[in-house]
Amino acid sequence: MKELIDNRNITLWNKIDSNFQVYFEKTLNKEYAVYSKGSKLIFYIGTGELCKDSFTHEMLHVYFRLNDCYLGAGLSNILLGNNRLGKILSKELVEHIGNCFEHKKMLPMYIEMGFDRTKFLTDYNQYKCEPSELEYLQVNYKRDLKYTDLFIGKLVAMFCDPNQDFDYIAELKEFKKLDSKLYSIIKSSIELWDTIEIGSKDIMLPDYNDLVFKLDDDLEDWYEGKI
Repeated sequence: MKELIDNRNITLWNKIDSNFQVYFEKTLNKEYAVYSKGSKLIFYIGTGELCKDSFTHEMLHVYFRLNDCYLGAGLSNILLGNNRLGKILSKELVEHIGNCFEHKKMLPMYIEMGFDRTKFLTDYNQYKCEPSELEYLQVNYKRDLKYTDLFIGKLVAMFCDPNQDFDYIAELKEFKKLDSKLYSIIKSSIELWDTIEIGSKDIMLPDYNDLVFKLDDDLEDWYEGKI
């Protein structure tokens, strides 16, 4: 897949290629993805014209593994392994949180490498909280804990949206009204994530495990107030 490599991403590619057994597979749609297990790495390449921007996006997800940051796995193990939180948080939501958090750190690297911001996500031009979705939450959220998934999912998507043209001030204000404590928990988790230096060997600095355990503790405390 030499067509996906150029002077902008070759350094990252060489690091990945030297640390993993890399395989490529075609997908049946235009979406790119990456899957890893142990030393094996599979890049799924979308159909149609090859896109270096999309491929670089997936390589940047691998960047976290190269630096021993396993945020997604940590969130899944701790949150879904929690007897109470695991009943109200879905696997899809936890994966969404990890993915969006990684995107926040990936975007500056992606742009610095010289890739097209608008190609960073396939849904880059999609508004992350439509009026109908906000109205649905306003009607239903306080009735049942099952709507926690949607609340957190939309909140994380807005906080982590790379599209600078979208203004979520009004929506975020409404989310805070619906559940100020949960709003603050998610916001503070993102703020902590922003301070974490990926690849740092300084044991005095926070790492992804600190975020995972703090989020688990904070959500446990929030849950106590709901039952």
